[in-house]
Amino acid sequence: MDIKDTLIKILSNHDVHIFDIIIKKTLIKIIIDTNEGINIKMLTKISKEINNLEALELYYQNGIKVEVSSPGLEEPFKKRFQYTRNINKNIKVYLKNVETSNPFIGILSNVNDNSIIIKNKNGFHEFSFDKIEKSFLKIEINWQEIYLG
Repeated sequence: MDIKDTLIKILSNHDVHIFDIIIKKTLIKIIIDTNEGINIKMLTKISKEINNLEALELYYQNGIKVEVSSPGLEEPFKKRFQYTRNINKNIKVYLKNVETSNPFIGILSNVNDNSIIIKNKNGFHEFSFDKIEKSFLKIEINWQEIYLG
């Protein structure tokens, strides 16, 4: 079993979605998430478990840095559970092969097996997953509510 298989086996014990495992000479970077959202406690626990692997010492005698993180807010949705988790939130959707009205912005109101439904001022709009190029959570900051003093 190679190191990637070992990492996948460990991650499968934690009920996480694996987005990426990048293995370089001096770095192992793992990007994961859960249906509910991942927290720092879980990331730390998994990171420690991986750092304590005897296999790391065998493969990397000079040491290796292990990074375990979640996809950032700037990362596009890659898995269906990300849509489900963000129902009733504002999202930006870029459609494939569409030149006008890209991105489409609105409140994600429903997710089913094949599509999502977004509500905006013009009503409800359904987009099938195969027509979506990428989607992002639309982050809005209300500067009036931020106290800087």
